[in-house]
Amino acid sequence: MCSILSGRGRQGKWQLGDEELLAALRKSQARVNRAYGEQLTWLGELLARNLTPGLGYRTAGRLLQDLLRIGQAEANRRLAHAVALSEVAAMTGGELPPGLPATAQALRAGAVGAEHVEAIRRVITELPRDVPAAQVEWAELTLVDAARTVGPAAITKLGRAIQARLDQDGRPPSAGPPRRPANELHWTSHGDGELAFNGRLAAESGALLTAVLARWRSHGRPSRASRTRGRGQPGTAMRSLTPSGWPPAAVTCRPTVVNAPR
Repeated sequence: MCSILSGRGRQGKWQLGDEELLAALRKSQARVNRAYGEQLTWLGELLARNLTPGLGYRTAGRLLQDLLRIGQAEANRRLAHAVALSEVAAMTGGELPPGLPATAQALRAGAVGAEHVEAIRRVITELPRDVPAAQVEWAELTLVDAARTVGPAAITKLGRAIQARLDQDGRPPSAGPPRRPANELHWTSHGDGELAFNGRLAAESGALLTAVLARWRSHGRPSRASRTRGRGQPGTAMRSLTPSGWPPAAVTCRPTVVNAPR
């Protein structure tokens, strides 16, 4: 064991000073970044050759999962990075620069990592299509320069500020259905005396109603506050939610209260 620890893999590391150790870690990360950039180059070539159908796969992502033994999310992320950072063959011959040229150059130099690439890519792709190309280029350069010294979370935050500056109008409102109003209770009286109801309550009103129903679940055991008001009389909370005269005084049995959380 001692001979293993003193071998070439361990030799000299314990002699490094703290600053030398930190510098070694930074250099190793730069190598990881450069290796990732190299892999994206191969992925770009894979996409350009369109090998996926010939190899029996429906998608390039599924091919990468088997080839590199990675998960679906990671495969899709690497493909998205390869598309953004790879040169594109032009119809007239030659190659067009990548969509994110500054990011591609920084990754090949080892100055940024995969998470930086993802943060920058998301910010740029979310910009409106009518933003001028010069401003898009400025945005990418600003993000890449910052990524040389800060982490991905800070890049995302900076990207939001850039998006707000370049998109003064903001995102259009959601086209989904309008939110149903709260504090609505609907009930229907049937001929046999039964009462059916449904509705939607805001959080505060729902808490009040839940408290009242909880008392009914206790089989009518009055609290000190209810004895003070008079047994069977609804309190202020219940009166604020129900019409006058409800529940009827003739009701002598307690309903079964079922709470069915969604």
